[in-house]
Amino acid sequence: MAECKILKPFSYSQDGINAITATAGAIADIPDALVPGLEKEGYVTHSVAAKAIPAAAENKMLSGADENKEAPPSSPDYIVGSYEARDVGRGWYAICRYGVEVSGVKKIRKDDADAFNAMSADERAEYVAAELADA
Repeated sequence: MAECKILKPFSYSQDGINAITATAGAIADIPDALVPGLEKEGYVTHSVAAKAIPAAAENKMLSGADENKEAPPSSPDYIVGSYEARDVGRGWYAICRYGVEVSGVKKIRKDDADAFNAMSADERAEYVAAELADA
């Protein structure tokens, strides 16, 4: 649902059964699938008030802390590191090192993520090295 300001009156349904009449000047929650067409035709304006939602891990600033800085490739910590599979939404998990997604490694599903997190640190490093070699 998207919060929109109604510019012209119209009827719509949130559940596909019950009709709702939107009146001009009102603020209403409109189903996301309807918003682009209603905006294009001039019935609504989208994002009346931006709602705060938590940012995904890949959008958060993590690189500023010393523990999140990349080690040089010659360092043994570059290979072993602190790898873990983290949920990135919609049933997918990304391999992350110190909370930052490792680029070049394919995303995996929950069962594989659980198996990855159960591995030893050396096994995780071998898995990541193999994935990066395939990329």
